[in-house]
Amino acid sequence: MLIVGEELAVNVFKYAYDATGSFALTIDVDPDARKVSMEFRDSGREYNPLDKPDPDTGASISERQIGGLGIMFSKRLSDEQCYVRESGENVFTVVKSY
Repeated sequence: MLIVGEELAVNVFKYAYDATGSFALTIDVDPDARKVSMEFRDSGREYNPLDKPDPDTGASISERQIGGLGIMFSKRLSDEQCYVRESGENVFTVVKSY
């Protein structure tokens, strides 16, 4: 989940804001359910990472478009993902069972 957290947080810091904004990360560990969840909440421009198609990793490097690998890895390395736009904020949650 460390890679997932880093990729998603860096995406917010790099792309969400024109100037300034708020960001919060909440991490919840539930040993009874054997799950870790991370909720990313930001006041940046509206963006649902689940709407972005995964890059074609079978294409040659010269044919690939730039971007999308971090989101793809985050989806593959977590078991659940959820996005909502709530009160002017992006709220993206990922869950990993262990």
